[in-house]
Amino acid sequence: MKSLFLPLTAALALAPHAGLAADTELPEVVITATATPVSADSTLASVIVIGRDTLESARGQDLGDVLRLHAGIDVVRSGGRGQQTSVFLRGANSNQTLLLVDGVRINSGTYGGVNLQNLGLENIERIEVVRGPRSSLYGSDAIGGVINIITRQSTRNATAIRLSASRDETASGSFRQDLRAGAVSASFNAGGFYTDGYPLFSNNNAPRGYKNSEIGAGLGWGDGRNSLRASYQKNSGRSEYLGFGNTLLSQDFVNDVSRLEARAGLGENIDSSLRVSLARDRIDQLDSTDFAHTERREVRWQNDLRAGEHLLTIGASYSDDDVSAVIFGGGYGDVINHHAVFLQEQFTGDSLSLLLAARHESSEQFGDHQTGELATGLTFAEGQRLRASVSTGFRAPDGNQLYGFGGNPSLRPEESRNLEIGSEHRAGPWRFGTSVYRNDVDELIDFDMNTFQMQNIRRARLEGVELTADFTQGHWSWRNQAGYLRPRDRDNDQDLSRRPRRSLGSQLEFRQERYRVGGEVIAKSRNDNSGFDSIVIPGHAVFNLHGQLQLDKNAHVALRIDNVADKTYGLAAAGGNGVYLAPPRTTTLTLALDF
Repeated sequence: MKSLFLPLTAALALAPHAGLAADTELPEVVITATATPVSADSTLASVIVIGRDTLESARGQDLGDVLRLHAGIDVVRSGGRGQQTSVFLRGANSNQTLLLVDGVRINSGTYGGVNLQNLGLENIERIEVVRGPRSSLYGSDAIGGVINIITRQSTRNATAIRLSASRDETASGSFRQDLRAGAVSASFNAGGFYTDGYPLFSNNNAPRGYKNSEIGAGLGWGDGRNSLRASYQKNSGRSEYLGFGNTLLSQDFVNDVSRLEARAGLGENIDSSLRVSLARDRIDQLDSTDFAHTERREVRWQNDLRAGEHLLTIGASYSDDDVSAVIFGGGYGDVINHHAVFLQEQFTGDSLSLLLAARHESSEQFGDHQTGELATGLTFAEGQRLRASVSTGFRAPDGNQLYGFGGNPSLRPEESRNLEIGSEHRAGPWRFGTSVYRNDVDELIDFDMNTFQMQNIRRARLEGVELTADFTQGHWSWRNQAGYLRPRDRDNDQDLSRRPRRSLGSQLEFRQERYRVGGEVIAKSRNDNSGFDSIVIPGHAVFNLHGQLQLDKNAHVALRIDNVADKTYGLAAAGGNGVYLAPPRTTTLTLALDF
């Protein structure tokens, strides 16, 4: 198949699409797609919203488990909870997806990815996933898209306690206190997760454990369009894993985010915000002197000007990444800085919507770089809409590529050009949809055996189609997503590793006032493990169940069974050790108290 994009484009106008796959009912607004509050029905991007209600029913799972149900998102994990977890959004590399916490980027400055496995679910209000490049708004790393974790804020005086237990000596608990007095709010949360783990390979009986402690606090004041908020969130702990030759290894980690943000209404039609943040990512090996540290300081200023059907956004940002690492005894340290200006114009009419965005970014490491986006949407009738977009993205080289083994300080950013067409249709309780895209990525960084250095030498084409069909009526909800992806290396016409071509996710739930029960199926086709071996990861289908019973107005119990059929499967392999084993059948019991 030479290209998916052209033949599917012609068929798309006849097919329905959901630009936004809802958690249950559509949220009133989404933020990440345009960096401004936008009606979910009018966004011109392909957005997934995972709400608090879904996160409550996911107890016993982690962020990777929650994300991999959705079309266009593939999650690769080296075992169970706490093991290295990577996300591939629409086939882009794991370091080409930008991950934000309340808008603050948390990608590592040393290797470019995110320690996704260390982020807990308890303090998350919702997750917004924007599929497709968003570099015009967010700069580097957003070639595949953006995942924005939006944390919970205090809306009333409330106390919440959660206690969970499952197999392999696994236990978790959390406490949250919210306070509200007029325009002032405050919150405090603390929690922890511990597991002895299980053997990661069939030929090794040593379980690999994991522990993670979480603490956070927030303080805010808000009066209409004016607000001032400060927050801090920290996860820290220890992860045990297996190295080369089944070596038993472990590492300590710290991930924290500090944020201070002020918003002000300047006159009737102008809103301005200023955010100052500090994000840290620290890994320290306990069996060697190796480590990887990132400390990112960032300032972002954004101004939104409204005039009738137009919304103009003008902003600027500055960040510096203080990165340092020792890898196999060799180390480096440097400060990598970025400063940028960006502009976005949104027009929203009765039937026609337009978006135009541009960004200019500069760095001492790679010079100047420009990105842009043009998107349009056309509403034919209520609940029926077509949209199309063209956009560019980029990813700046990370610290390891610049200064690590084979590092090259002359590297250029990786670049992408994305085309996407989508449509949306609603019919009674049903919402259907299709999206088709093609993303060409150039200047990919790889190790050149001729020069023994990192070089911009590879090209890739990521093309695919995503389908959705959601039903909500009465006590029932049924959500379905399917995707087909062809992630192709344009130099040898081979599929990129660790990206299944076909995926399916289906969730069915019945809910009444006192109880709810539901199940989900996640299926992925086979895929190549790595360009360094000939291992093929078999396809798999996993069935999960969950239920919840309200004991009284302040307490409920929840039961979740993951991998009901106790299927043996894996998402990644480690050479001669074989495939990393995914968790076996796991039953998690949770007691929740809310006052």
